[in-house]
Amino acid sequence: MWQAMPHGPVSGANARTTHPSSPNVAPTLLVVDDYEDSRFMLRYLLEARGYRVAEAGDGLEAVEVARRERPQLILMDLGLPRLDGISAALRIREDANAAPLSIVALTGHVRPEDQAEALAAGFDGYIIKPIDFEGLYALLDRFLPV
Repeated sequence: MWQAMPHGPVSGANARTTHPSSPNVAPTLLVVDDYEDSRFMLRYLLEARGYRVAEAGDGLEAVEVARRERPQLILMDLGLPRLDGISAALRIREDANAAPLSIVALTGHVRPEDQAEALAAGFDGYIIKPIDFEGLYALLDRFLPV
C-alpha cells in the first residue's frame, strides 16, 4: 500500500533509466533502513531496474549521504537508530544545498496517525512494509518521470 502526494506528471517508459536533467545518467535513490538485509534486497531490485542506489543504516548517516550523493528520491524507514526518519527527513529538507528531491516513508508503521505524521512532516509518499513491489515501481515511475 502506498500513497503519494501530487508531484508532477507521470510519464515515460524510460523513467527507470534516465534523469530529466541528465538524459544518460541513471537517477540516484537513497535507501535508508537499519536492517542490512532490507537495504540489500532493495538495492538488488532497484539496480536491476536501472537505478543508481546509495545506502544509509541510520538517520544521521542518511543526512550525510543525502548531502554527498544528492539523490533524486529517498526511501526512508521511520524507525531508525541515532536519528529517526522524520527528523532525518526534516534535516535533509533544511539543507540549502540539497537537490530537489522526494522523500518516501518506507516503514512497518501501519497506524493512520503514523502516516499522517509523516506526510505532515514533508514526506511525499508512504509505503507500508512488507513492500508491494508493483506499487513501489509505480511510485518510482511517478516520482522520477522523464
